[in-house]
Amino acid sequence: MYAIEFEANIHNGIVQIPKTFHKLYTGKKAKVIIMVEDDAVVMHLKQPDFIETLSTNPRHIDPSTDFLSREQANER
Repeated sequence: MYAIEFEANIHNGIVQIPKTFHKLYTGKKAKVIIMVEDDAVVMHLKQPDFIETLSTNPRHIDPSTDFLSREQANER
């Protein structure tokens, strides 16, 4: 793979490839990397992972909850 760099606006999730590249890449598979200047956009798109969610919103377990023993869990 080799890189071609250009700037483009995104409209409704669609990136327009400049006309100079249309013939070169019709029907070709490409890897697209989008770089934006606004950090707020990236933070809005980022999905928190499980550990991050638990660290910011801990779940408290009812003390009366019964857990499986190691042997019970391994039987399954």
